[in-house]
Amino acid sequence: MNRLLLSMSLICALFGLNLAQAQVRPAHSPAPPPSAEVAEKIAGTEDVPVLLSLAAGFEAKGEYNNLIATLQRVLVLRPMAGNIQYELAAAYALVNDKRHCYDQLLKMQTTGYAYDPSTDERFANAHGTEAWDYIILNLQANARPFGEGKVAVTLPADDTLIDAIAYDSTRRQILAGSMREGAVYRVSADGKTLTPFITTDAKNQLRSVIAMQADSKRGHLWVTATGLPHFKYIADTDFGKTAIYQFDLKTGALIKRIDMPAATGPHRLDYIHVAADGSVFASDSAQKRIHQVQGNTTKLLVQNPKLTHLRGLATSADGKLLYFADTEYGLFVLSLEKGKVLPVTGPETLTLFGIDGVYFWKGHLVAIQNAFPPARVMRLKLDASGARIVASMPLDAGHPEFEAPTTGALDGDSLLLIANSQRPNYDRFGLPIDKSKLQGVTVWRSDLKFALDKVISNTPIEVKKAKE
Repeated sequence: MNRLLLSMSLICALFGLNLAQAQVRPAHSPAPPPSAEVAEKIAGTEDVPVLLSLAAGFEAKGEYNNLIATLQRVLVLRPMAGNIQYELAAAYALVNDKRHCYDQLLKMQTTGYAYDPSTDERFANAHGTEAWDYIILNLQANARPFGEGKVAVTLPADDTLIDAIAYDSTRRQILAGSMREGAVYRVSADGKTLTPFITTDAKNQLRSVIAMQADSKRGHLWVTATGLPHFKYIADTDFGKTAIYQFDLKTGALIKRIDMPAATGPHRLDYIHVAADGSVFASDSAQKRIHQVQGNTTKLLVQNPKLTHLRGLATSADGKLLYFADTEYGLFVLSLEKGKVLPVTGPETLTLFGIDGVYFWKGHLVAIQNAFPPARVMRLKLDASGARIVASMPLDAGHPEFEAPTTGALDGDSLLLIANSQRPNYDRFGLPIDKSKLQGVTVWRSDLKFALDKVISNTPIEVKKAKE
């Protein structure tokens, strides 16, 4: 049951299910359709957590027909929800509907997922066919490490909660931001030494560093910070206070601070992005908004309460398009000239679920995906409109270091990224759960030119109907 009550931030994958194609047709004894009352209740519910709670109840009572109908409804509302597809495959197996069970698992396998149902007791009815063995082998193959990226540096293990990095191309140096200390450090070439560069003081009032990007061309470092429980020196009056900072990239001197108004809060600016022309954007995950810096204030560009978790930002080379990610809905593109937002589309064999960091590189988007197995870095080639993905290629996936990859920074033809965010090792009060288990942050380097002439095959694989 608890599997169905997981946060939707853990839901991953594409391939929204066509309701008409997914009716239960078990191999032996068909499960009855939901009653008219239950069907009406499911169809009339828009709240995904409510539906997941209903599904958990149906599973607990063995009402698999209602469970299937509920999961189908969730996929209508969250068409990229890959783990819900996995749950639906399990429900089909429970009623011995091999055909639809295999179909669901195959879609996930061809998209690159590494779920392994072979040890899940709910799939017992699906065992014993060549199709099953084939799908399992390929799902397991998807879990193998892929790509030629490597560890750039590993930072010291300490209670600093480094969760943001930037790259100073002038000095060829990584910068690391601390949520615990409210500080920015310069990282030595071997990663073993963190030299304080910017520290909190009465003037800058820097709190938990959330996001950073260096503008080496203009000599600036842009930072977002928020008063979080994680900040060791938090005052009662600081909770929730959020600001955008502009520092001198050479000296660390504060140039300006833009405080987000408390009246429109609470705010949490999880991502900041500097375009090629120097324009600065920030995404507000708490308010489902995207802001643009204008002088000493900000301009609201996007606001949509239906979004779930706003993530990374990137701009096209000409600065006309702003890309942003939502954990559950995928990628969107905003025309900065027209003010129009469109979803970024792609082939059915590509999932855009679970994207964290997003970067623009030579006509491609580079996305860090961490909400499903295997965590990976993807290169997505855009068409001339910039709104459609025409080819894709994983750069790195499934590496042991990818415990929780999140965000990073471009370094020429490389992407530097945090491979093992330590946030899961802190409790809701911002304190380490077990200091002895804190790891040094691993900064990974992915080669953006890797297999540049290769793309993922978009041809679905057909599985022969299983023999009963």
